[in-house]
Amino acid sequence: MKLVAHPVKGAGTILYILRPTDIFGELLLSEEKRAFTAVAGTDSLVSVLSKGTLVELLAAIPTISKNFIRLLSKRLTKVEMEFGEFGHTWSYHRLAKVLLRLCDEHGKETPKGTVIPLRLTHEDLANLIGTTRETVTTQMIRFRRMGLVKRQDRFLVVNKPRLEEFGRS
Repeated sequence: MKLVAHPVKGAGTILYILRPTDIFGELLLSEEKRAFTAVAGTDSLVSVLSKGTLVELLAAIPTISKNFIRLLSKRLTKVEMEFGEFGHTWSYHRLAKVLLRLCDEHGKETPKGTVIPLRLTHEDLANLIGTTRETVTTQMIRFRRMGLVKRQDRFLVVNKPRLEEFGRS
């Protein structure tokens, strides 16, 4: 499942690719209208809490409140760090970073490399890093030639150590 922001003009930006146990919609405490759209690529089971129920749970159960604050802090940190780097890095650096993050969050280690078991298009990757599909296609060809990524069926296989080294250079 993806959380997507849709600006008035232009393509949507993928904010997060959620794991099966992730939560979303926490902004309902500060926003009356949904700021983002959740898009499921496969059949999904989603549980819903009303704003009132969430507020009651946060007030009544300190562990839920602490975990909620931790979740918000992690997401805020991610946004601030990415925003700070966004205008000062080349698209291939942003692509390398997002591939490494997807490896960490979703990857499965195999003898051939880290498989990212998500059906990601070049358009998806472009929306994650704020560039065009054509730029991602060019960079992915470059990454393949360098032995940093390859396709296995419909999934990406990342040579994580080499991509980390490339990202540091």
